Amino acid sequence: MSHRERCDARAAELDTTVRRDAFVFSPAIDGAAQLNPDTVTQRYGRMVKRLGISTHLHCLRHYSATELIAAGVDIRTVAGRLGHAGGGSTTLRTYTAFVLESEQRAAAALAARRPRGTPALSRRCPG
Repeated sequence: MSHRERCDARAAELDTTVRRDAFVFSPAIDGAAQLNPDTVTQRYGRMVKRLGISTHLHCLRHYSATELIAAGVDIRTVAGRLGHAGGGSTTLRTYTAFVLESEQRAAAALAARRPRGTPALSRRCPG
C-alpha cells in the first residue's frame, strides 16, 4: 500500500479526505499543514542516536544525489531534484568526484564489451 493510500484510508476513517495538494508529511489529517522542518530533523536525530549511527539528515540529500548520479541519471535531472539552479553547475561542483567515478565505470563497461584484439578507438571520430 502506498503512502497516499494509507493517508486516504486514515482520512476516510475520520470521515474526511486528503487534499489534492496535500503535504506528503503533515500533522493534519487532510494534509493541509506543513510539518515543521525542525521536527523532522529532531526525530531523525533521535532515531539515528537510538540506532547508534553517526549521521545527520543532510547526509540523505548527498546520498540521494550520489546514488542518482551513479545510476546514470543526467545531471540536470539530479540538479532539479536538489533544487539547484543554473542547469547543473552547482551539482557538478558539489558532486564532481562522483560524476568522474561514474564516467570511469561507464568507460570500463564499454571497454569490457569490446571484442578482444579490437584496438581502442581514438579520441577523434573519423570524418
